[in-house]
Amino acid sequence: MKKIMFLVLIITVEVSQCQSVTKKVLPTKIEEVTVYINGAQIIRKGSISIPQGETLIKVKGLSPFVNPKSISVKATGMFVILSVNHKLNYLNELRKNKQVDSLILVIEKLEFKISTIQNSQEVLREKHSLLNANKDLSGDNGVSISELSEAVKFYENQILDIKKKSLENSLDMKQLKEEKQALENQINMISSRKEQPTSEIFIKVKSAKNTSGEFEISYPVKNAGWFPKYDIRVENVESPLLLEYKADVYQNTGVDWDNITLQLSTADPNQSGVLPNLKPWYLNYERNTVFRDRDYSNPNALYYDNNAYRVVSGVLTDDSGEPLPGVNVVIKGTTRGTTTDLEGRYQLTVSGDDILVISYVGFETQEVKVGNRSNIDAVLGGVTELQEVVVSGYGYGGARSFSKPKAETITTSTIQKTTSFVFKVDDPYSVKTTGEKLTVDIKNHQLEAKYQYYAIPKIDPDAFLISQLTDWGQFNLLEGEANLFFEGTFVGTTILDPKAFSDTLDISLGRDKSITIEREAIQEFTKMRSFGSNKAETRSFKIKIRNEKDYGINLTIFDQIPIPAINQITVSTEEISDGILEERTGIISWEMDLMSRQQTEKILTYEVKYPKYEKVVLE
Repeated sequence: MKKIMFLVLIITVEVSQCQSVTKKVLPTKIEEVTVYINGAQIIRKGSISIPQGETLIKVKGLSPFVNPKSISVKATGMFVILSVNHKLNYLNELRKNKQVDSLILVIEKLEFKISTIQNSQEVLREKHSLLNANKDLSGDNGVSISELSEAVKFYENQILDIKKKSLENSLDMKQLKEEKQALENQINMISSRKEQPTSEIFIKVKSAKNTSGEFEISYPVKNAGWFPKYDIRVENVESPLLLEYKADVYQNTGVDWDNITLQLSTADPNQSGVLPNLKPWYLNYERNTVFRDRDYSNPNALYYDNNAYRVVSGVLTDDSGEPLPGVNVVIKGTTRGTTTDLEGRYQLTVSGDDILVISYVGFETQEVKVGNRSNIDAVLGGVTELQEVVVSGYGYGGARSFSKPKAETITTSTIQKTTSFVFKVDDPYSVKTTGEKLTVDIKNHQLEAKYQYYAIPKIDPDAFLISQLTDWGQFNLLEGEANLFFEGTFVGTTILDPKAFSDTLDISLGRDKSITIEREAIQEFTKMRSFGSNKAETRSFKIKIRNEKDYGINLTIFDQIPIPAINQITVSTEEISDGILEERTGIISWEMDLMSRQQTEKILTYEVKYPKYEKVVLE
């Protein structure tokens, strides 16, 4: 009996303590978002009245992808913050029903328009039937010629008017039904999405008297980011280069960002910031050594087509075959990437050595080697569940003032941090939680550039225009896709890679068909002869170049001779037409100035000597 009374006493005390804590909901609004290359930092602000004693303040309706380990709460007021906890609420839906309801309203309006057109069609049919029923003009007294002519004209005009209106109605009906079908497909896609919980933050405070508090809540979220993009425009080789720096911003956090101050940071908080450890290198015999693949390619080399850039595309779906919108497709180790559209499709400029990292919150991340494929589809599986994490923090509310910038035009400001750059968009922006990309203009730069044509006719007969920029480091560029526009025409895409350790940044502006180049073997100089225990083979080529443009150009042609891998093989040049030979690589270059309509020729002849009993593969 004593144990029962003691238990009742404990429960009574706990209930009385729980009742002494006031519960309130803090209304907040997202004021500022800093979007990283992978992830985003959210800042919410709100105010609330706080009664005397302990108060448990709840902030609800947050993204389920909040990183609870990095929640920060700052406050101004006469109270103490006792703790900060984060929980997932599986009872609340995000914005799914709201999106569906808004789409249903649009469909209802379309259905009303369709019904109106159907009624109009019915009236036209009745009018047509009425005219047909009364077109018999015969009677006891007959009709005159003028009456008959007038009746025929009236009937003709009425029938033409009915046919015209009926055709217009049919076209309008078709368009409205297509719009309705598209909206119904969108509703089905939204309804098929897996339900996600919402995040809630509980802030426990204590105040000695009735007061009010201003709160700033900061937390990182996943499933958001931005990719650098560029438009490069060149009118001609005598004009400056216009570089339009853009950002494709995406977010699928479950919460819309409405009229927020947007900042784009070049930092990636998900990337390890720990200095790697250089371990001892133990040298052994080759037969006891395991070799790993290493990339020896030179990103600045102009004369090797070693994994040329091309476009790869595909569709990403889940296990049931449903397309997944908003999936991140990023090239491993770079800032280049994209997201899938509403139909799960993506398109990205890649090279054969690239590895695609395909990630989507709730699914296992996949890595796919591009190779020589131009289409890569993937099925995302292995669904992972969100876990509830509770964190606590203690401290006092402190005063802090914040200001929100205002601007009349959409511009950006660059803020240099210790290890990164931040581009601040001065006008408020809205980014919906659909995973669709929003293009934000960062900066436009008009740059003085040197234009140089390069060609490697042994590999490709076309000439490539290269723009060479100096002092490019001041523009805070990141690696990204670039759309090329030359002489007012879209000529393709390239990769802008500012990671090179060079004072000059080379940007490929694509092929120029106005420069014709032909490389052909000279048969009379192609021969083989034997002497002693050796034999020699000679190869000779003629390279014809013609400038069809209306102005002069500077062109550099690259070719090569083979490099002996063993001492028994020797290679010698017999004719290179004033070209420059780099002995170490075997690369021969000819730099020339060609006037408009000018044509020239270069000769390359080399001889290879090797043992008579061996074979070598030459051109």
